[in-house]
Amino acid sequence: HRIVRTFNAWNHTNGEKVFVVGGKKEGLAEPVFSELRFAAPSPDGRKIAISDLAERSLIQILDSTTGQEIQRLQGHTGVVCCAAWNSEATR
Repeated sequence: HRIVRTFNAWNHTNGEKVFVVGGKKEGLAEPVFSELRFAAPSPDGRKIAISDLAERSLIQILDSTTGQEIQRLQGHTGVVCCAAWNSEATR
């Protein structure tokens, strides 16, 4: 069986799903990746760093309220398996 990894972003105020990363479209934002490797929310909650199983050397930074890509970090020479933020959420 195939495991589909997804990340669901929820509005903590009203409990509604804002967007989904990975998996299938659920009437929300189109998924950025089909199979998510990791999702790392920033300390301030404004951004999410994500990576896909297929795009092993790419990290996308998403706006956590919309799911829109803010930045693309590519060119890594090896597989990216995790990410961490500094305390100010600037790197």
